[in-house]
Parts: sequence; C-alpha cells; structure tokens
Amino acid sequence: MQNIRRMIQREEKARLSSKEILEKLIKNVAQEIRQNKLNQFNQTIEILQTSKNRQSALVDQQIELIKKLIEESKVLSDRDLIKKENSDELIDWTNLIQTRMNNEYTNESCLHAWQQICLPMIYYDQNWSLQEDQLLRNLVETHGPYADSWNLIASHFPQRSAYLCANRFMFLENNRLNKIKFSNDEINQLKQVIQKYRNKNYIPLNKVAYELGCSLSSVHREWRNVDPNVRRGQWNRDEDNILLESISKQSTQRKINWNLVASDVTGRSKTKCFQRYLILTKRTTNKSFQLFDDQFVLQQHQIKNDKKQKKFSSTSKETQT
Repeated sequence: MQNIRRMIQREEKARLSSKEILEKLIKNVAQEIRQNKLNQFNQTIEILQTSKNRQSALVDQQIELIKKLIEESKVLSDRDLIKKENSDELIDWTNLIQTRMNNEYTNESCLHAWQQICLPMIYYDQNWSLQEDQLLRNLVETHGPYADSWNLIASHFPQRSAYLCANRFMFLENNRLNKIKFSNDEINQLKQVIQKYRNKNYIPLNKVAYELGCSLSSVHREWRNVDPNVRRGQWNRDEDNILLESISKQSTQRKINWNLVASDVTGRSKTKCFQRYLILTKRTTNKSFQLFDDQFVLQQHQIKNDKKQKKFSSTSKETQT
C-alpha cells in the first residue's frame, strides 16, 4: 500500500508541475484572495455604517477609501494581486481545492507546488544566469545531489526554491550527458545491460540509463546506432510500399502512430519511417505538371470566372432597376 501511495503522490506532483495546471493554480489562488479580501472590505463597511451616527464625516471618508481599494483590487492582474496581498490568512486551501480545483489534488501537493514553483515564478525572473549555474554546480559537488541537500543548496539562492534548484541541476546534467559520446567499452557495456533487461522486443531503456548513469536520450541515440536489428542504408521499393500501406491503415486517425508503422516495416525505426515518408511525399508534391494537370487547372479557372461573371451581371441588373 505504501508503494501505491508513493506512486500516486509522484503522479500527482508530476501533473501539478505542468505549466497549464500551475497557471490554473495561480488563477484560482488569486480568485480566492480577491474574494476573501472583498469579504473583509464589505464587513468593514458594514461596521463603519453602523457607527455612522458618531462621526459621520470621518466614517464617510473611510468608506470611500475602502470602495477605492475594492475597485483597485478588481483591476489588478492575478500576479500583481498576489504580489500585493499574498497572505496565508487570505487563502483557505481546503476550500480552494474542493471548489476551485475540483478536489483533484491534496492540500499538501497544492501547497508544495505553490511554495516551490508558483511563488518563485511570480516574484522572480525564471532565467538562470551563467553565474547562478556555476554556483549551483559547485554547491551540488560540495553537498551532493541528495534529497536532504536541496534545501541547503537553495538557501544560497534567495530567489529560488529547492524544487527549482533540483530541476535546474537535472536540466544542466542531462545537457552535459547528452553531449558525451560513448567509447567502445561503454558501447559493449550498453549491449550487456540491454541483454540483461531485454524481454523479446521490449527494452526498458530508462532502467538501462539508470544503471549506466547516463541520460535516457543518450542511451536512445547510441543504441539506435548499434542496434543489430535496425537496417541501415537505402530503402528498397518493397519497404516503401509497406510503409505507405501501413500509413494508409491509419488514415482515419487524427495522428499517425509511428511506433505501429515501424512495427510493420521490419528493421526500420519510427524516426527513419517518418523521415522516409517525408521524402516520398516531397517527391510526389514536387512532380512537374503534365498535360492532364494543365487542362484541369484551366478548366477550374474557367468555372470560377464564369461564376464571377454571373454574379457581377446579376448585381449590375439590380442596381439599374
């Protein structure tokens, strides 16, 4: 049960880190703040109106001031409102999640996303400088990329959260690993690890990348170059026919599933199938016009001209009458 709970929490955090969901969270928090602030203003106005008989002129001034503040809060954008009025007292997370987020997330995960991602997005520039990247690398080298180290690392970046620091380091590390080419010994090790995890045609490349300490994209790239089951070189006519036939099977679908196409074309990857399809369609679209094509174009042009002429003659008759 604990493993299932952790899996659900990981999936929930992954969904909450998407840009669309984060923008939705920011919008809903701003609506919550705006509504609660409006309620506070209205309560204050009611209290002042009950005490109007004491100092009417002063009370009227205070009421007018509060009404101006209400109008200003309505005009402010969501992010500007959060910058100005961000306070835990104005955010009822239980109500927000149940009513505004359709109860799809837990209080803990929403609060974590708000503190670790949304607030730094609102208050600070999201672009990292070269100096920040270098400082981040040095700190990770000193403290290690461990779960309990990121709060300490983030303390050196007042404008960054622990999550953003970890995410940035993962981005930098993946870029570094993607540029590294495998040596002959590493390629042999890659083949051994793939043979270890392979189940018929299925290869869990994420496990392979984890065991080798490489990025998933670099393992993809190197395995694509050394996979003995992948055919290389020119395509023959039979392969082209199989490719086009496989694509025609999915003509009713909105998108072509290139994995299914590659399974029909033996020895060719989905990338190679896609590239070959572009070449074939380019050949057909760039063909020179034949006499039949010229006649068809002239015929269509004549039909359109006749329609325009009829329309023009009918309008001219109406104007004369």
